[in-house]
Order: sequence, then structure tokens, then C-alpha cells
Amino acid sequence: MRLSVSYWVWFLAPFPLGSVPGTDPLALAYLKLRGHVITWVGTRVLRVVMPPGQYEGGDTTSNYVWTLCAAVLAIGSATAWLLARRTSLERERPRVAALHYIGLRYVLGTSVLVYGALKVWKSQFPMLLPWQLETSYGESSPMGLLWTFMASSPMYTF
Repeated sequence: MRLSVSYWVWFLAPFPLGSVPGTDPLALAYLKLRGHVITWVGTRVLRVVMPPGQYEGGDTTSNYVWTLCAAVLAIGSATAWLLARRTSLERERPRVAALHYIGLRYVLGTSVLVYGALKVWKSQFPMLLPWQLETSYGESSPMGLLWTFMASSPMYTF
């Protein structure tokens, strides 16, 4: 339970900063720091090529690196939390446990609804533009090539 709470707090951060009026500078500072951490872990620890300035999105190297970072930070946070309070969270604070499960349901439900809406309104794979069709194979990123391939298939996008 503690590991799950810790992971989702790290992974979803800086939420709710940026959503609350007046907290934009804090959210931007956190995202800048997170970008530096992602770049450092990706280049120094994992030894992968990190595209500059690409810290948000789904199928990107930086997102995979951040997922790993959030998992490592969650393990450390959950361990520290366990050492500080050795009683079970469900027995100690049943409301916190219940709120955690409710929050996870909302995050999962929202993600599924947004993903479905992107498919219905063709926002995920929009119609290809002429410059996309003229791009050579060597100039394409792996993700860009995959998305162009998927967008060219009407049955898949339907």
C-alpha cells in the first residue's frame, strides 16, 4: 500500500500544482528539475540518447526514464515511511487507504476515457499532412515513423 501511494505521488507530480491558481511557478520549477533528473539518469546511468527538451508525452524515452525514476523514488519513500511508522496503513489510517483507492480509480477511469475519446475524434492519428509524406526514412524518428504508418491505415485508426 505504501509503495503504491508513494509511486503515484512521484509519478503524477507536480499535480495539483499548476492547477491551483498561483502555483504555476512551483510547477514549472519542479518540471525543470525533473527534466534535469531525467536527462542525468538517462545519459549517465542508463547510457541512452536523450532527445533534448522532450519531457512530456507517452511513448518517449524520457517518459520511460521518468517511470523508472518514480519507481526508485517510491521504493525509497515507502521504505522510509515504513521505518518511521511500522503499523499497517490500512489499520492506522483507513480513510487514507480508502482515498488512495478512490484516487486510483479516478486516474484510471480518466485515462481510459481520454484514450477512448482520442480514438473516436481522430486526434491520436490525424490525417497526414503533405510534409509528413515527403519526409525521408532517414529523417524520421522511430516514433514518427510508427505514427505515420499507423495514420496511413484507415482501418486501424477507425
